[in-house]
Amino acid sequence: MDELRRSRSAMVFVGCLCFLVAGQVQGASDPVTCIVGTGTSDSGSNPVLGSSFGVQCTLEDDAYGWIDCPEGTVKTCWGRYSATADGRGVLCHDNGTTLSGTPQYCSRNGGGGGAGGCALTGPQETIAIGIDGHPVATPLPKSTFVLNRMEAGENDITYLMEEWAVVGTSQQPGEATPRLTILKASSSTFAAAKLKDLDLSAHPFAKRGTAGALEFPGTLLIVEAPVHPHNSRLAPTPKMTLTDTEVPSGIPSGSMAVRVDFSETEDAPQRLQVIHSDGPVARELVDFIKSRLELDRGSMKRHRTIVFATVRIGDVLELQPLATVTPKCCCGGVHCV
Repeated sequence: MDELRRSRSAMVFVGCLCFLVAGQVQGASDPVTCIVGTGTSDSGSNPVLGSSFGVQCTLEDDAYGWIDCPEGTVKTCWGRYSATADGRGVLCHDNGTTLSGTPQYCSRNGGGGGAGGCALTGPQETIAIGIDGHPVATPLPKSTFVLNRMEAGENDITYLMEEWAVVGTSQQPGEATPRLTILKASSSTFAAAKLKDLDLSAHPFAKRGTAGALEFPGTLLIVEAPVHPHNSRLAPTPKMTLTDTEVPSGIPSGSMAVRVDFSETEDAPQRLQVIHSDGPVARELVDFIKSRLELDRGSMKRHRTIVFATVRIGDVLELQPLATVTPKCCCGGVHCV
């Protein structure tokens, strides 16, 4: 028992910051966790996935996690330290960092993946907007994609990242109408999922024009991102701004959509990626735009932030923000907050 208490204390005081400040369970589909010996039990359900789940930590027995899967099976785990469950599966730990066996998933919900092994990711949102900044009026088909792409951060913290895709149209000889196509995406897996969700033959974004022909909006950006819990780490959504709008002579005009990555500690961009443009973009132009961007956090709280925007270079430099998302901080392969 003394050894268990020491292990528990070490987890509390040495665990990463995001675990320490994690809030309580925010909704029926969020993960539930209990620590052995506390006498705590908790449960939840995910109507979208069709599963119910729970954890039990009695005073005498090991931690226990269970999930009633939509396919009619029950997955369980036991651990000498803790149990965690969400709408996709369960996992248990023998101490603060060591899994007890392997995570158990419902067969319809998949098994996560990605570096860092964060299995229980919580709710996510889908954002759709035109590259020109105009909102998409037509609701998107329901997403079937589960976020699982992880990136390593500083101080042994990993992040659950967003996924994105730029959607356009193409028309082959002999085709009566254009087809939606993925121009660029964060991963081939996400691109394939979006093609399936959008159902190309249904043309979900098309509408009938005055002449009866199908009309399509311009190029679209679709972003799926984790929803940040309302805990002590939740901060106001930052704004990306320009430090200077003057364009030096010799800088070519043009327009491009970019993804800008800001670390938790710096207000200058860590990385800038061109995700759509009318033509090739020189490295010097990318560096120029990157040097003119900064993040106005509007708060003392700091969090890694991803901003999607359109940048136009003409007589002056113009910025059109498209979407701002906050990656989830993940600790110990269990909690993403």
